[in-house]
Amino acid sequence: MNSEREPQLILDQCLEMTARLKIAGAFVRTEPDDLSIDIELSNRLLLDACKSFPALIPCPVVVPDTAGDLPPVLDQVEAHIRAGAGAALIRPSFDHWDLAPWVADGPFEALAARRLPLYCVMRYMSFTQAAEVAGRWPGLPIVLAELPYACQRVLYPLLERFGNIHVSIGAVLANHLGVEDLVRHVGAGRLLFGTGFPRFEPMMALTQFTYAELGEQDKAAIGAGNWRKLWSEVKRGKTLTSTWR
Repeated sequence: MNSEREPQLILDQCLEMTARLKIAGAFVRTEPDDLSIDIELSNRLLLDACKSFPALIPCPVVVPDTAGDLPPVLDQVEAHIRAGAGAALIRPSFDHWDLAPWVADGPFEALAARRLPLYCVMRYMSFTQAAEVAGRWPGLPIVLAELPYACQRVLYPLLERFGNIHVSIGAVLANHLGVEDLVRHVGAGRLLFGTGFPRFEPMMALTQFTYAELGEQDKAAIGAGNWRKLWSEVKRGKTLTSTWR
C-alpha cells in the first residue's frame, strides 16, 4: 500500500461517487479505522482534504482529554466547528475510553453546548449505551449509523423514547421495506440518508431509497432536509467555558 497515495485515492473515489450519483453534500470520516491511530493527524488530514471541496462535510473524531495527551475537548469541538465539521464521531472502544459520566461527560457537554451532532458507528456502541447518553444529554443530537440487520425490536422503542436520536439509513440497515416501516413507526423527521461508502457499495442504499414507497416530502426530508436542519442548528460564535471537572 502506498501510504502517500492511499488518502488521495479515497478522496478521489469520494468525489467521483458524489458526482456520479449527483449527491450535493456528503458527510465523510476517516476510514478504515485500523489505519487511524493518530487521532490528531487523522483529523487534520480529513479537515484539510475537505477544505477545498464544499460537497465533502467532515466528521472528525472527538476523544476525552483525560489522559492529558490531547487538547481540551472544548478546544477540539470548537476547532472542528471552525473547520466546517457537520458532526463529531466517537469510537469509544477503539480509542480506549469509556462512556461512564466521569470519563465521557466532558466531550458530551462540549458537543451539547454547540449542538454539534454526535455520530455513533454502532460497531463501537450498544443500543443501551446510546440510550444512556441520550438520556443524560437530551439537548445533544445523536446519529446512529451502520445499524445491525433486524434491529427493529430495539431500535423502534429507542427512537420513540429518545427524541434526540436520529438514524442514518442505508448500508447495513437495508431490510425489505425497511425505510417505509421506519417512517410508519417514528416518522421521517429523524431519518438521514447514508450510503456507508467506501465500506459499502452505495448503489444498494441509493436504489432502496429512490424506490421507497414514500411521499416526496418525506423523501426530501430524509435525503437532505434533516441533515441540513441538524447542521443549521450548530451553535457557532463566541468561545464557551466548560463546567465539567
